Amino acid sequence: MSQVKHILVATDGSALSLKAAAYAGDLARALGAAVSVVMVCDEGTVVPEAWGAFGLAAAEGPVPA
Repeated sequence: MSQVKHILVATDGSALSLKAAAYAGDLARALGAAVSVVMVCDEGTVVPEAWGAFGLAAAEGPVPA
């Protein structure tokens, strides 16, 4: 039984970070772990393609604090 329970994936929407996120998803499935994804970018920067990689819809406008 793995001691890994949760994997945190940080992405900037680049091709390389999305490849790493896909690998993290595969690893989490193999270990039975949960995955959380965080994408941090400058205000006004939108990378809608990145959300599709995770099966999510991009948020409309800024996320409230």
